Amino acid sequence: MPADRQPKTAAEWIERHRTIGDFERVGYVGLGERYNKCLYALRRRHFLRLAKRLGIAPPMRALDVGAGTGFYVELFQSLGITDVTGVDISPEAVDRLRERFPGCRFAVADITSAPPSNLSPAPKQPRDGANQRRNRADQSRDRADQRRDRADQSRDRKGAVGIPNETRTRIDEHAYIEAAPSPNIADPARWHVVTAMDVLFHIIEDALFEKALRHCADAVTPGGLLLISDNFPKRRRPADTSQAYRTMDDHMQILEPLGFGLRTISPVFFVSNGQVSGGGAWSRFAAWKWRLFTRCLGKLIRTAPRLGETAGALTGAALTRIDSLLQRQTLVRGYSTKIAVFQRK
Repeated sequence: MPADRQPKTAAEWIERHRTIGDFERVGYVGLGERYNKCLYALRRRHFLRLAKRLGIAPPMRALDVGAGTGFYVELFQSLGITDVTGVDISPEAVDRLRERFPGCRFAVADITSAPPSNLSPAPKQPRDGANQRRNRADQSRDRADQRRDRADQSRDRKGAVGIPNETRTRIDEHAYIEAAPSPNIADPARWHVVTAMDVLFHIIEDALFEKALRHCADAVTPGGLLLISDNFPKRRRPADTSQAYRTMDDHMQILEPLGFGLRTISPVFFVSNGQVSGGGAWSRFAAWKWRLFTRCLGKLIRTAPRLGETAGALTGAALTRIDSLLQRQTLVRGYSTKIAVFQRK
Protein backbone atom coordinates (compact mmCIF):
# COMPACT_ATOMS: atom_id res chain seq x y z
CA MET A 1 0.00 0.00 0.00
CA PRO A 2 1.20 3.57 -0.51
CA ALA A 3 3.44 4.65 2.33
CA ASP A 4 1.32 7.66 3.20
CA ARG A 5 -1.71 5.40 3.70
CA GLN A 6 0.06 2.96 6.05
CA PRO A 7 -0.65 3.01 9.80
CA LYS A 8 2.25 4.56 11.67
CA THR A 9 1.29 3.79 15.29
CA ALA A 10 -0.35 1.01 17.26
CA ALA A 11 -3.46 3.16 17.71
CA GLU A 12 -3.76 3.57 13.93
CA TRP A 13 -3.52 -0.21 13.45
CA ILE A 14 -6.26 -0.67 16.06
CA GLU A 15 -8.45 1.91 14.30
CA ARG A 16 -7.80 0.25 10.95
CA HIS A 17 -9.10 -3.08 12.27
CA ARG A 18 -12.19 -1.28 13.47
CA THR A 19 -13.14 0.57 10.28
CA ILE A 20 -11.83 -1.08 7.06
CA GLY A 21 -13.06 -4.09 5.05
CA ASP A 22 -11.66 -7.58 5.61
CA PHE A 23 -9.07 -7.88 2.82
CA GLU A 24 -8.23 -4.19 2.46
CA ARG A 25 -7.76 -3.99 6.25
CA VAL A 26 -4.65 -6.16 6.01
CA GLY A 27 -3.69 -5.34 2.41
CA TYR A 28 -3.34 -2.26 0.26
CA VAL A 29 -5.60 0.53 1.47
CA GLY A 30 -6.89 2.50 -1.49
CA LEU A 31 -6.84 -0.36 -4.03
CA GLY A 32 -10.23 -1.69 -3.01
CA GLU A 33 -11.59 -4.89 -1.51
CA ARG A 34 -11.76 -6.87 -4.77
CA TYR A 35 -8.15 -6.23 -5.81
CA ASN A 36 -6.95 -7.18 -2.34
CA LYS A 37 -9.11 -10.30 -2.46
CA CYS A 38 -7.18 -11.41 -5.56
CA LEU A 39 -3.89 -10.87 -3.74
CA TYR A 40 -5.01 -12.99 -0.81
CA ALA A 41 -6.27 -15.76 -3.09
CA LEU A 42 -2.74 -15.94 -4.51
CA ARG A 43 -1.24 -15.83 -1.01
CA ARG A 44 -3.47 -18.76 -0.03
CA ARG A 45 -2.39 -20.96 -2.94
CA HIS A 46 1.27 -20.12 -2.42
CA PHE A 47 1.24 -20.74 1.34
CA LEU A 48 -0.54 -24.10 1.07
CA ARG A 49 1.93 -25.31 -1.56
CA LEU A 50 4.88 -24.14 0.55
CA ALA A 51 3.44 -25.68 3.73
CA LYS A 52 2.99 -29.07 2.08
CA ARG A 53 6.52 -28.92 0.71
CA LEU A 54 7.84 -28.17 4.22
CA GLY A 55 5.80 -30.97 5.78
CA ILE A 56 3.65 -28.69 7.95
CA ALA A 57 0.89 -31.01 9.16
CA PRO A 58 -0.73 -32.43 12.32
CA PRO A 59 0.14 -32.87 15.12
CA MET A 60 2.26 -29.73 14.78
CA ARG A 61 1.35 -26.67 16.85
CA ALA A 62 1.36 -23.23 15.21
CA LEU A 63 1.67 -19.63 16.41
CA ASP A 64 0.67 -16.71 14.16
CA VAL A 65 2.17 -13.35 15.19
CA GLY A 66 0.03 -10.44 13.96
CA ALA A 67 -2.94 -12.72 13.30
CA GLY A 68 -5.13 -9.85 12.00
CA THR A 69 -8.22 -11.24 10.27
CA GLY A 70 -7.21 -14.87 10.88
CA PHE A 71 -6.15 -15.54 7.29
CA TYR A 72 -3.22 -17.77 8.26
CA VAL A 73 -5.09 -19.30 11.20
CA GLU A 74 -7.64 -20.56 8.69
CA LEU A 75 -4.86 -21.88 6.43
CA PHE A 76 -3.32 -23.83 9.31
CA GLN A 77 -6.71 -25.35 10.03
CA SER A 78 -7.14 -26.29 6.38
CA LEU A 79 -3.86 -28.22 6.75
CA GLY A 80 -5.43 -30.14 9.62
CA ILE A 81 -3.60 -28.30 12.41
CA THR A 82 -6.02 -27.72 15.28
CA ASP A 83 -3.65 -26.36 17.96
CA VAL A 84 -3.26 -22.80 16.64
CA THR A 85 -2.46 -19.72 18.74
CA GLY A 86 -2.56 -16.13 17.50
CA VAL A 87 -1.49 -12.75 18.89
CA ASP A 88 -2.32 -9.28 17.62
CA ILE A 89 -1.85 -5.72 18.83
CA SER A 90 -5.52 -4.87 18.22
CA PRO A 91 -8.17 -5.88 20.81
CA GLU A 92 -10.83 -5.55 18.10
CA ALA A 93 -8.96 -8.01 15.89
CA VAL A 94 -8.64 -10.46 18.77
CA ASP A 95 -12.36 -10.15 19.53
CA ARG A 96 -13.19 -11.15 15.97
CA LEU A 97 -10.65 -13.98 15.99
CA ARG A 98 -12.09 -15.49 19.16
CA GLU A 99 -15.59 -15.38 17.66
CA ARG A 100 -14.49 -16.86 14.35
CA PHE A 101 -12.15 -19.55 15.74
CA PRO A 102 -13.54 -20.62 19.13
CA GLY A 103 -11.24 -23.66 19.28
CA CYS A 104 -8.04 -21.59 19.06
CA ARG A 105 -6.22 -19.40 21.57
CA PHE A 106 -5.70 -15.64 21.04
CA ALA A 107 -4.09 -12.81 22.99
CA VAL A 108 -3.63 -9.05 22.76
CA ALA A 109 0.12 -8.56 22.62
CA ASP A 110 2.84 -6.18 21.49
CA ILE A 111 5.61 -8.41 20.14
CA THR A 112 8.13 -5.54 20.40
CA SER A 113 7.74 -5.28 24.18
CA ALA A 114 7.86 -8.88 25.38
CA PRO A 115 6.47 -12.28 24.52
CA PRO A 116 2.90 -12.43 25.85
CA SER A 117 3.20 -14.78 28.82
CA ASN A 118 0.84 -17.18 30.55
CA LEU A 119 -1.06 -18.22 27.47
CA SER A 120 -2.97 -21.44 28.01
CA PRO A 121 -3.18 -24.11 25.29
CA ALA A 122 -6.02 -24.00 22.80
CA PRO A 123 -9.22 -24.87 24.69
CA LYS A 124 -10.97 -28.11 23.86
CA GLN A 125 -14.55 -27.69 22.70
CA PRO A 126 -17.39 -29.42 24.58
CA ARG A 127 -18.96 -32.38 22.85
CA ASP A 128 -22.48 -31.18 23.45
CA GLY A 129 -23.12 -29.19 20.25
CA ALA A 130 -26.24 -27.42 21.50
CA ASN A 131 -24.54 -26.21 24.69
CA GLN A 132 -21.52 -25.17 22.67
CA ARG A 133 -23.61 -23.04 20.31
CA ARG A 134 -25.51 -21.43 23.19
CA ASN A 135 -22.26 -20.61 25.02
CA ARG A 136 -20.74 -19.07 21.89
CA ALA A 137 -23.86 -16.96 21.33
CA ASP A 138 -23.73 -15.67 24.92
CA GLN A 139 -20.02 -14.91 24.63
CA SER A 140 -20.55 -13.14 21.32
CA ARG A 141 -23.21 -10.86 22.81
CA ASP A 142 -20.96 -10.07 25.77
CA ARG A 143 -18.04 -9.20 23.50
CA ALA A 144 -20.25 -7.01 21.32
CA ASP A 145 -21.28 -5.04 24.41
CA GLN A 146 -17.63 -4.72 25.45
CA ARG A 147 -16.62 -3.44 22.00
CA ARG A 148 -19.32 -0.76 22.07
CA ASP A 149 -18.15 0.38 25.50
CA ARG A 150 -14.52 0.50 24.39
CA ALA A 151 -15.36 2.41 21.22
CA ASP A 152 -17.00 5.13 23.31
CA GLN A 153 -13.94 5.37 25.54
CA SER A 154 -11.23 5.39 22.86
CA ARG A 155 -12.30 7.77 20.07
CA ASP A 156 -9.62 10.29 20.96
CA ARG A 157 -6.85 7.77 21.52
CA LYS A 158 -3.34 8.79 20.43
CA GLY A 159 -0.72 6.09 20.04
CA ALA A 160 3.00 5.52 19.85
CA VAL A 161 4.99 2.56 18.65
CA GLY A 162 3.79 -0.44 20.69
CA ILE A 163 0.51 -0.85 22.52
CA PRO A 164 -1.00 2.34 24.01
CA ASN A 165 -1.26 2.40 27.80
CA GLU A 166 -5.05 2.15 27.72
CA THR A 167 -4.77 -1.02 25.64
CA ARG A 168 -2.28 -2.59 28.04
CA THR A 169 -4.56 -1.98 31.02
CA ARG A 170 -7.43 -3.72 29.22
CA ILE A 171 -5.59 -7.01 28.65
CA ASP A 172 -6.70 -8.55 31.95
CA GLU A 173 -10.27 -7.25 31.41
CA HIS A 174 -10.46 -9.21 28.17
CA ALA A 175 -9.19 -12.35 29.93
CA TYR A 176 -7.01 -13.08 26.91
CA ILE A 177 -4.07 -13.57 29.25
CA GLU A 178 -4.87 -15.92 32.10
CA ALA A 179 -3.76 -15.35 35.67
CA ALA A 180 -3.24 -19.08 36.35
CA PRO A 181 0.19 -20.59 35.57
CA SER A 182 0.28 -22.15 32.10
CA PRO A 183 2.74 -22.63 29.20
CA ASN A 184 4.68 -19.53 28.22
CA ILE A 185 4.53 -18.31 24.63
CA ALA A 186 8.35 -18.29 24.55
CA ASP A 187 8.65 -21.91 25.73
CA PRO A 188 10.95 -23.45 23.07
CA ALA A 189 9.00 -26.72 23.26
CA ARG A 190 5.69 -25.04 22.53
CA TRP A 191 5.34 -24.29 18.80
CA HIS A 192 6.58 -26.23 15.79
CA VAL A 193 5.70 -23.42 13.36
CA VAL A 194 5.74 -19.66 14.03
CA THR A 195 4.62 -17.20 11.35
CA ALA A 196 5.10 -13.42 11.18
CA MET A 197 3.50 -12.41 7.90
CA ASP A 198 3.87 -8.77 6.77
CA VAL A 199 4.47 -7.77 10.38
CA LEU A 200 8.14 -7.14 11.14
CA PHE A 201 8.80 -4.63 8.35
CA HIS A 202 6.27 -2.28 9.98
CA ILE A 203 8.60 -1.99 12.99
CA ILE A 204 10.77 0.97 12.00
CA GLU A 205 13.20 1.16 14.92
CA ASP A 206 16.01 -1.40 14.63
CA ALA A 207 16.16 -2.04 18.38
CA LEU A 208 12.45 -2.86 18.53
CA PHE A 209 12.73 -4.98 15.39
CA GLU A 210 15.50 -7.02 16.99
CA LYS A 211 13.40 -7.57 20.13
CA ALA A 212 10.38 -8.65 18.07
CA LEU A 213 12.42 -11.04 15.92
CA ARG A 214 14.05 -12.55 19.00
CA HIS A 215 10.64 -13.04 20.64
CA CYS A 216 9.37 -14.81 17.52
CA ALA A 217 12.50 -16.99 17.40
CA ASP A 218 12.28 -17.88 21.09
CA ALA A 219 8.80 -19.34 20.50
CA VAL A 220 10.10 -21.95 18.01
CA THR A 221 10.80 -25.48 19.22
CA PRO A 222 14.18 -27.05 18.31
CA GLY A 223 13.83 -28.35 14.78
CA GLY A 224 10.84 -26.05 14.24
CA LEU A 225 10.21 -23.45 11.56
CA LEU A 226 9.98 -19.65 11.58
CA LEU A 227 8.24 -18.20 8.51
CA ILE A 228 8.64 -14.46 7.83
CA SER A 229 7.25 -12.53 4.88
CA ASP A 230 9.13 -9.43 3.79
CA ASN A 231 10.59 -7.88 0.64
CA PHE A 232 14.21 -8.80 1.56
CA PRO A 233 15.81 -6.34 -0.90
CA LYS A 234 19.39 -7.00 -1.98
CA ARG A 235 20.49 -3.66 -0.56
CA ARG A 236 19.15 -2.01 2.53
CA ARG A 237 17.42 1.29 1.88
CA PRO A 238 16.26 3.96 4.34
CA ALA A 239 12.96 3.35 6.07
CA ASP A 240 9.99 5.55 5.32
CA THR A 241 7.43 6.63 7.92
CA SER A 242 5.72 3.24 8.11
CA GLN A 243 7.97 0.54 6.65
CA ALA A 244 11.56 -0.60 6.95
CA TYR A 245 13.51 -2.29 4.14
CA ARG A 246 15.85 -4.83 5.74
CA THR A 247 17.96 -7.37 3.90
CA MET A 248 18.29 -11.08 4.57
CA ASP A 249 21.65 -10.35 6.24
CA ASP A 250 19.87 -8.05 8.72
CA HIS A 251 17.66 -10.98 9.72
CA MET A 252 20.43 -13.59 9.81
CA GLN A 253 22.65 -11.46 12.06
CA ILE A 254 19.98 -11.89 14.73
CA LEU A 255 18.76 -15.41 13.97
CA GLU A 256 22.05 -17.21 13.32
CA PRO A 257 23.38 -16.82 16.90
CA LEU A 258 20.02 -18.22 18.10
CA GLY A 259 20.61 -21.42 16.15
CA PHE A 260 18.60 -20.70 13.00
CA GLY A 261 19.56 -21.35 9.41
CA LEU A 262 17.83 -20.26 6.22
CA ARG A 263 16.05 -23.28 4.74
CA THR A 264 14.44 -21.64 1.71
CA ILE A 265 13.07 -18.36 0.39
CA SER A 266 9.97 -18.41 -1.79
CA PRO A 267 8.68 -15.38 -3.76
CA VAL A 268 4.96 -14.68 -3.42
CA PHE A 269 4.47 -11.67 -5.71
CA PHE A 270 6.28 -10.40 -8.77
CA VAL A 271 4.00 -7.86 -10.51
CA SER A 272 0.73 -7.71 -8.50
CA ASN A 273 2.07 -6.25 -5.25
CA GLY A 274 4.42 -3.46 -4.10
CA GLN A 275 7.83 -3.35 -5.75
CA VAL A 276 10.85 -2.35 -3.64
CA SER A 277 13.81 -0.87 -5.44
CA GLY A 278 17.10 -2.56 -4.63
CA GLY A 279 19.18 0.10 -6.37
CA GLY A 280 19.41 -1.44 -9.84
CA ALA A 281 17.78 -0.05 -12.98
CA TRP A 282 15.22 -2.87 -13.29
CA SER A 283 14.16 -2.62 -9.67
CA ARG A 284 13.76 1.17 -9.96
CA PHE A 285 11.63 0.67 -13.08
CA ALA A 286 9.48 -1.95 -11.32
CA ALA A 287 8.95 0.36 -8.34
CA TRP A 288 8.02 3.29 -10.63
CA LYS A 289 5.58 1.09 -12.59
CA TRP A 290 3.89 -0.02 -9.37
CA ARG A 291 3.53 3.54 -8.09
CA LEU A 292 1.91 4.57 -11.38
CA PHE A 293 -0.53 1.63 -11.23
CA THR A 294 -1.57 2.32 -7.63
CA ARG A 295 -2.16 6.02 -8.38
CA CYS A 296 -4.39 5.20 -11.37
CA LEU A 297 -6.44 2.47 -9.70
CA GLY A 298 -6.66 4.38 -6.42
CA LYS A 299 -7.95 7.50 -8.18
CA LEU A 300 -10.54 5.46 -10.08
CA ILE A 301 -11.80 3.85 -6.87
CA ARG A 302 -12.07 7.24 -5.16
CA THR A 303 -13.92 8.93 -8.04
CA ALA A 304 -16.05 6.00 -9.32
CA PRO A 305 -16.08 3.30 -6.62
CA ARG A 306 -18.16 0.68 -8.46
CA LEU A 307 -16.16 1.03 -11.66
CA GLY A 308 -12.94 1.09 -9.67
CA GLU A 309 -13.80 -2.12 -7.81
CA THR A 310 -14.59 -3.82 -11.13
CA ALA A 311 -11.28 -2.63 -12.57
CA GLY A 312 -9.54 -3.86 -9.44
CA ALA A 313 -11.07 -7.31 -9.81
CA LEU A 314 -10.05 -7.57 -13.49
CA THR A 315 -6.49 -6.27 -13.06
CA GLY A 316 -6.05 -8.28 -9.87
CA ALA A 317 -7.07 -11.50 -11.61
CA ALA A 318 -4.73 -10.82 -14.55
CA LEU A 319 -1.68 -9.78 -12.50
CA THR A 320 -2.00 -12.59 -9.94
CA ARG A 321 -2.28 -15.07 -12.81
CA ILE A 322 1.08 -13.83 -14.09
CA ASP A 323 2.52 -14.12 -10.59
CA SER A 324 1.16 -17.65 -10.25
CA LEU A 325 3.10 -18.64 -13.37
CA LEU A 326 6.26 -16.85 -12.23
CA GLN A 327 6.18 -18.67 -8.88
CA ARG A 328 7.03 -21.89 -10.73
CA GLN A 329 10.43 -20.64 -11.92
CA THR A 330 13.57 -20.26 -9.83
CA LEU A 331 15.75 -17.90 -11.88
CA VAL A 332 14.17 -14.59 -10.79
CA ARG A 333 13.09 -13.68 -7.25
CA GLY A 334 11.60 -10.31 -8.10
CA TYR A 335 11.37 -7.15 -6.00
CA SER A 336 8.25 -7.86 -3.96
CA THR A 337 7.04 -10.02 -1.05
CA LYS A 338 8.79 -13.31 -0.29
CA ILE A 339 8.44 -15.88 2.47
CA ALA A 340 11.70 -16.83 4.15
CA VAL A 341 11.73 -20.12 6.02
CA PHE A 342 14.20 -20.38 8.90
CA GLN A 343 14.76 -23.62 10.78
CA ARG A 344 16.01 -23.95 14.33
CA LYS A 345 18.73 -26.51 15.00
